[in-house]
Amino acid sequence: MKVSPHPHIPYVVKVATMTKALRNLYGMSQTELAKASGLSRPTISKLEKLSGDLNTRSDTLEQLLNVFRELGVEIDINADDVILRIPNEALAKALKDAVDSVEEE
Repeated sequence: MKVSPHPHIPYVVKVATMTKALRNLYGMSQTELAKASGLSRPTISKLEKLSGDLNTRSDTLEQLLNVFRELGVEIDINADDVILRIPNEALAKALKDAVDSVEEE
């Protein structure tokens, strides 16, 4: 039996994992991401935890991805991998925002 070197990872799992990583990079809370995306915080929480029904609508996933695209992140998701390109300007803003949010606490 031939074993695939790359297991199939569903699109929704890729988006959920990437969303949480980018949210953390940008120092965003789930509430802030919910406001920016127009989705509810519980929806984002369930998605990030990969709990419940994983048949999330594609437009919901696109709403999340668009928040980060608007911040300058280029996102390419295909069958084999996920490619993120974060320009220096966007990365510098993310770092500043993260530091600012820590200082506010």
